[in-house]
Amino acid sequence: MFPTLPALSKHLLSKPFKRAQTGLFHGSLIQFGNNVPFSKHKTRRTWLPNIQHKGLFSDLLGRELRLKVTTRSLRTIRKYGGLDQYILNTRHELLGPEGMRIRIMLREKQEQLARQAAQEARSAKPHPAPSPTRLEADNETKGGQVQVSGAGAGASLGAGTEKMAALENKRLGSVEDSNIEVRTGGAEVKAEQTQATL
Repeated sequence: MFPTLPALSKHLLSKPFKRAQTGLFHGSLIQFGNNVPFSKHKTRRTWLPNIQHKGLFSDLLGRELRLKVTTRSLRTIRKYGGLDQYILNTRHELLGPEGMRIRIMLREKQEQLARQAAQEARSAKPHPAPSPTRLEADNETKGGQVQVSGAGAGASLGAGTEKMAALENKRLGSVEDSNIEVRTGGAEVKAEQTQATL
């Protein structure tokens, strides 16, 4: 009588270490060998990985995950600097099904945070203030900090030139009697600083 196919596959194919599918074992599997006494009468035995039940905190998820981990994977998690870095940077062969499940959760959370950051950046984008189209010649601001003089009475300056003059005033802070000229297309901006106090 010949054995059936399921019976053959049961004995010929090695079974996976099923307990490793429920935690982070970092490639640790069950090991097989012999007990060898003085009489050299060998008996088969197995060595199981050192499994600990630990609660590891995930920074991305913001909560603690209760996992079965080996001491080998605990050392590796400490080396990588945390559970998130370990899960995201370890090869999938070493993680196993549970590690891959956690990796998917972490990547989904990363994508969600990236979408939120992009949405906040879009909504927080400042609207440009309307810039004056015409400045009068020899218009001085109070405090004697910036003097704007154009080539003609109707010189047109953009908001960028005004910002440059304001930045120069801020940079000059407490410098006495300094003159700075900035030339832009058809207009001239002078920054004069006299006895400015902060």
